[in-house]
Amino acid sequence: MYSELLDQLMTVDDVEKLKNEVEILRSAVFKLGKKNEDAFEQTLKNDVRTWVAEAIRKILADQTVDKQKFLQDLSEELKKLKPVQITLASQPSQALLEKMHDWLNVQVHPGILLDIQYEPAILGGMVIAADGKYHDFSLRKKTLEVLEKTNI
Repeated sequence: MYSELLDQLMTVDDVEKLKNEVEILRSAVFKLGKKNEDAFEQTLKNDVRTWVAEAIRKILADQTVDKQKFLQDLSEELKKLKPVQITLASQPSQALLEKMHDWLNVQVHPGILLDIQYEPAILGGMVIAADGKYHDFSLRKKTLEVLEKTNI
């Protein structure tokens, strides 16, 4: 039920935006009650990104879905997503972000989110931190290893 929304999320920033939108909608449902459908629709239209609003409308078109329960459960699903911190020397293109995200979701675990950090000092490559593990594949590390071996 949530895949239309969750499959669109690549980064922790994407998740934070969606969490904020869900909270706005939960607040609207709580304040407006079930009687004022037009006000809920206005909240979807004015306070939520278009693709999110369309996905939620599609899900809620099934009259058996309770708005409050759906929004609460969606909030819980968002908390389950796992971030992988990736430090790069420069900002990646959208295409590279998509490739990294797709690869991690297939090879490592579905539902992984990218937490992209920038640190020019690593020079190139990347540093990955997830689940208490740290892997440094940076050019800085390789350069330091070569310098240590040559005693420079």
